[in-house]
Amino acid sequence: LMLFESLLKIMILSKKEGKVQGNKIKFAVSIGVGEYVNGMTTDDLVDAADEAMYKVKAGGKNDFEFYSLFEK
Repeated sequence: LMLFESLLKIMILSKKEGKVQGNKIKFAVSIGVGEYVNGMTTDDLVDAADEAMYKVKAGGKNDFEFYSLFEK
């Protein structure tokens, strides 16, 4: 639950406009979260998070997605 709340906070903060040298900028955030399953390597976990992130990007960005090996 804490992870979900943290992701929501990041998404809310990313919706605010910023300024860099007087120029308005907008942020687009795509977050992928991989679920660790016992026996996974670090590379496996990063691959799972990457898979989730690319799902978000394909869906229009500004969101987060969870990915589990059980989805395969």
